[in-house]
Amino acid sequence: MMSGGELKYYLANWVDITERKKAGEELEAHREHIKLINKILRHDIINDLNVINSALRLYGRSKKEELLEEASAHVNKSVKLINRMRELETFISSHRDLKLYSVTEVLKEVLASYPAIASNIVGEGPVLADESLNSVIDNIISNAVVHGKTDRIDIKIGGRGEYCEIRIADYGVGIPEELKEKIFEERFCMVKQGYRFGIVYSQESDGNLWRTRAC
Repeated sequence: MMSGGELKYYLANWVDITERKKAGEELEAHREHIKLINKILRHDIINDLNVINSALRLYGRSKKEELLEEASAHVNKSVKLINRMRELETFISSHRDLKLYSVTEVLKEVLASYPAIASNIVGEGPVLADESLNSVIDNIISNAVVHGKTDRIDIKIGGRGEYCEIRIADYGVGIPEELKEKIFEERFCMVKQGYRFGIVYSQESDGNLWRTRAC
């Protein structure tokens, strides 16, 4: 404000846009969730429709009943997928602190940091997780590469009830039998240089982590 040609004081107004910004971020996250759900639906349902179409065409020529059974099985598979995605969308709405991730995309991003390692990913699955998911997977793969000396990693993604199961197999030196029960201890270390916290960090994340061995 001016008085006698001199600036005496300012008059300012502030508008708190915190809630508006938060609402915008939630809307954007919801859009990303919908995009991922649609991507999964399109991919899996198109695959099922191709199988159904092929089975019906073969049935038209051979009249083999097992082809109709195969077509019916893939119809049921698509229906179950749609129902799972509906349940997932409901779950997302009530757990806004978590984000929906494509496990395959996260794995590809992590593996890109290890260009010398051959890798193969089979399967797909969406998961609700926080931003530590990338670090959890990277810790496991890093241990296999740096300490296990593996040159190849195979990953299989599948369902385990309401959970997504990620099986990571490496072909390194392995862990001695007498040390396997210690790998989840926070201060356990298999090398002399410092401590390794990766495995225990991965175990303490929101999920389950266990070791197994190849048959």
